[in-house]
This record gives sequence, structure tokens and C-alpha cells, in this order.
Amino acid sequence: MVHKITYIGEKPAPNNHAGNKARVDVDAILREKYGEPYENLEEIVFTGLGQKVGYVLDPSNLKQIFRIQRMHSQKLIMQYPFYFNPILKKALRNSLGKNEVVFLIHDVNALRSFQDTDIKNEIDELNLAKAVIVHNDNMGEALQKLGLNVPWISLSLFDYLLADIPQRTFSKGTTVAFAGNLGKSKFMRNAEIETLGLHFNLYGPGFKEEVIKWNNVSYKGSFPPDEVPFKLEGDFGLIWDGTDIETCDGPTGTYMKYNNPHKLSLYIAAGLPVIVWKQAAIADFVTTHKIGIAVGSLKDVSERIRALPDSGYNEMAKAVKTLQKDIVHGVFTKRCLKIAEKVLL
Repeated sequence: MVHKITYIGEKPAPNNHAGNKARVDVDAILREKYGEPYENLEEIVFTGLGQKVGYVLDPSNLKQIFRIQRMHSQKLIMQYPFYFNPILKKALRNSLGKNEVVFLIHDVNALRSFQDTDIKNEIDELNLAKAVIVHNDNMGEALQKLGLNVPWISLSLFDYLLADIPQRTFSKGTTVAFAGNLGKSKFMRNAEIETLGLHFNLYGPGFKEEVIKWNNVSYKGSFPPDEVPFKLEGDFGLIWDGTDIETCDGPTGTYMKYNNPHKLSLYIAAGLPVIVWKQAAIADFVTTHKIGIAVGSLKDVSERIRALPDSGYNEMAKAVKTLQKDIVHGVFTKRCLKIAEKVLL
């Protein structure tokens, strides 16, 4: 008997930050059809673009909606949350109970807001799956406490597919690269940035010189996700969020206790050791794999770097290079999907 797993894919709009990179990479990995269950992989692709009426009246989109509604007793892999047009999203959700589904989770809004309505709606939706792929054990355990009652699989790390591997020369220093949506990176607006004994190279959209105006900051530009790893200059990549330099605060800071920021994958793909908040879920991964340092405050970073021997930094760089080979080839996602296949088949 030939088994079939259907993947419902999507095509997000291109941009100059890595916000959609993880979803695009999962899509690409599934399209490889790299083995038995995917020899008969079907792809139903939605762009998620356009106004409601125009989107639904488009003949190809109507065909997709009807196709989804007719699906039943099929085995599906889908990325979560759904970023499709609201009408299409409703059709998609209505089909979940009729099929066996594994969700690969990118974001969980309930772990950002902890509002009762958000939690109930999201947990109810996740419980429609046969299993879910979560970022890490912290996320899986937190969702269980909130009411998740289906099995979960830990991804450990998002991949970052690249056609080539960036090559770097390594030496310990206090130049820190930070990439992301700079308009949302409010901690960089803090005047104490100038007192940290570090130099920051910033990458991404949303930079405003009148807001981030410190002498130890250089803005290097905004680049597509596949180019950024080759552009980063620095000795470490920084993973930080919130408004404060002494801790990661607010909803985005709290969320770091559960998620895998895609910045970690970007920096590993670029070959950079990392600096991360010690309360972040990924801090265990960083310290266990010896690819960087975990700190409670950005005020601790320069002292930690000074105390780190050159040989210690070189060992970090070597450990990053080992992971880099895996991450640019999709090893973590493929490993997880093999487990998901066993759940479905």
C-alpha cells in the first residue's frame, strides 16, 4: 500500500527581514520529496494575498477552497499559525477535524499574551491535530499546562537554508551584530547602550538615526534573508528583545522563555557565536552546544567577553561551524519530520 502525506503550503510576500524565512524553508524542505511518504506529496499553495472578495472570486483560489473542503481521512502536514486569507483560513480550520494533521508551530500567540480568550482558542485549535511540532521542550511543557492534550515533538532549532555556506575568520572581540526589525527592538533606543563597552552593527528595516543615535552603533543596511548571513560583521550575534538592557521584558521578552528566535538560526548560518538572555528557552541549547554565552543583562557582556580566553572563543566558533553545516541543509526539520511521519503513518 502506498501512503500519501499532503502538505498544505503557502507563499508569503518577500521582504528584507527573516520573518518569513522559517516558513519558506519548511516549504522548501517538504518540496524536496526526500523519501517514501513524500513520493506522492501533493502541494496546495496559497499566497494569502489580495482583498477578501477578489481573493475568493479568483477561479484558482475557489478551486483550492473547494479542494480543502472535500479533503477527508487524509494525512496532512501544515505550518501553524495559518497566515491565509480569513475566508480560506476558515475553510482550512473546518477541515482539520476530518483529517489527521501534524502542525509545525512557528508562533503561539497564547504564550505572548496569556489572555484567557487567546489561550482557549489557540489550545482548542492545536488539539485538533494528531501531534504538534514545537520549538523546544519549554514550549511543549507550557502548552501542556495550558491544556494541550496531543503529543508534541521538539524541533530544537529552526533551519536556515542557504545555497552556500558563509566562510568567516575568527578572533575574539567586542563587536556585536544584531539583525531584525529595528523598529521593534526598543532596547536599542536606551542611552545606556553607549556605556556597555561594545560596538553594535545593526541590520534590518526600521532603523531611525534620530532614535538609535549612539556613537557605538553602526547601521549596515537591510538585506533579503538569503543575503544577510553573508553580510554580518562582528564577533558575536545578539539575541535580545524588549525595552530594557538589563533583562528581556514585556510580551516579546517573556515570549523568549518559550520560543526559538529565528535570529539564533541566522547567526549560526552566518558562523557567529551568540549572546543570549540566560532566561531564554534557547539558553540551554546555546550553553549545551557551547556556541555562545548566556547573560542576565547586557551590562555583563563585555566583562564576560574579556574573561573568555581566546581558545574558549575559538572552541565556540568551531562548535558553531559544526551546527552551521546542519542548519543550512535542513537537518533539524528533516529529523523532526521523520518523527511526524511515524505519527501519521
